[in-house]
Amino acid sequence: QHFRIKRVSSSDYFNPCTLMLRRFLVNGFKHAGRGQQLAVKQQPLFNRTLQGLRPTAYEGCRLNSTVQDSEEPSKAQLRAHALQSAVPMVGFGVVDCVVMTQVGSTMDAVLGATLGISSITAAAIGLFCSDSCGVLFGGTIESVAGKLGLPAANLKTEQLELPQVRKTATLGRLFGVQLGVLLGSTTLLFQGSKEAPDKSPGDFKSTQGSCLQDVVRSADVVLFSMAGCPFCVEAENALLANGIQFKKVPISAYKTQLQQLTGKSSAPSAWIRGEYVGGCNDGTEAWHGVLPMLKSGKFQELLNA
Repeated sequence: QHFRIKRVSSSDYFNPCTLMLRRFLVNGFKHAGRGQQLAVKQQPLFNRTLQGLRPTAYEGCRLNSTVQDSEEPSKAQLRAHALQSAVPMVGFGVVDCVVMTQVGSTMDAVLGATLGISSITAAAIGLFCSDSCGVLFGGTIESVAGKLGLPAANLKTEQLELPQVRKTATLGRLFGVQLGVLLGSTTLLFQGSKEAPDKSPGDFKSTQGSCLQDVVRSADVVLFSMAGCPFCVEAENALLANGIQFKKVPISAYKTQLQQLTGKSSAPSAWIRGEYVGGCNDGTEAWHGVLPMLKSGKFQELLNA
């Protein structure tokens, strides 16, 4: 009466140690009248049997029974547990998003032209840095979260293994990291908000290109590029081969303005000192195009003007 019988798997059923335990229980019930003499005689065998049982057959049964018998947590405890799981992940999401976007955009804009790396490579470098910061500052984020005075869930060890508690913690972490990423993404709203330099009239067709004007005047040579575009790679390699430094900008955010101002939204789109000079091989004028202009010397002429 002091044992709780639990069904075991077929592999554990035929385990020699399990068979010994079954034999001991059957013999014990069959000869229960012998009382203490049987208990003393079979005690060493029973001890060896329990020590020889595999964890899945003995300890697993004990753990499962303990978890099933645990007291159900209250809704207040679940809410506190979800909050404690979510808050640290908000910090992780903010750090991950801010570092990845800022490092990735900086690598693409500043070092992209010098090193000749693509936008995808710059994004991978940003991801590498963000993951590294998550590991380095993980302890600090958790320490700060622990000092916020969040309500304690006061869950027992057995309760932490309950399915509803584990599900609550997972959903809390998921919501926390998503909220952190959204908060970190707000830094993108402040990029490109610097005042534009003095603009001479007639450079652009309308005031709708003010944002684009800031970009094309930010460097002597600006090249709007698109990842995976072979013409972009060809134009970049040609500029690098001629020793011309340029600023590479992803074209996806400026296609509408480029179409309105130049009549073309294809990549690449090259600009010299705020003046549109076409794509890789052609443009809106007969002499446009990075490759033809480099070959004729027109590109260097406009650059040195």
